[in-house]
Amino acid sequence: MNYLIDHDDAIRNLEPAFGDLPADPYTEGNFRFRRYSAFRYKGGVLDILPPETFTQSRRINAYLGDVQRTYDPIDEATWRDPAFRRMLEHFDEHTLVDIGKHIGVHQIRIRKTGDAVMAPEGRHQDGFDRIAVYVVGRENLDGGNLRLSANARDEPFIEAALMPGDYVVINDRALFHNASPIERIDEDRDAFIDFFVATSMDDGKDRLVQ
Repeated sequence: MNYLIDHDDAIRNLEPAFGDLPADPYTEGNFRFRRYSAFRYKGGVLDILPPETFTQSRRINAYLGDVQRTYDPIDEATWRDPAFRRMLEHFDEHTLVDIGKHIGVHQIRIRKTGDAVMAPEGRHQDGFDRIAVYVVGRENLDGGNLRLSANARDEPFIEAALMPGDYVVINDRALFHNASPIERIDEDRDAFIDFFVATSMDDGKDRLVQ
């Protein structure tokens, strides 16, 4: 298969870690908050790698392509949490990718404001072999559904509402993804969605999500 959707309630234990995310300095509108770190996970051992920039080609990301982005790292208390390790275990279990080399993890909150867009890139790929999205929490929102397409032109063949604890693993070389618009349910309350995005390259072999 080229994608897999599953659920693990343990992921929701990481929700308190999203309360103090710094604003994403590369996104206007003060609606996206983010941390980023790279890890090595192999044989059940999790190590954080030295700080690094995050860059995508303009061919992949017309919105922020060719921009060397630097984010605050994921807090140690977060990545040492058993629920964080469990996320990477799922990524390992559901793919044939050698993620022991390098796995990037983005910790993101999207807050609904007038400018908030879940995927400002539109329908896109991320430039990796495998990606995974782990929804940790959401509050007072409708929408933000995952949409998967066979290419950049076709309409989505699946649209799925991911709730806290849900996760999806995607073959990024085979599929395009984006998210449906988000709407605030109660205009008098804060509205946001919290999630991790994991990215990895394989060893060059033609492998698919299991």
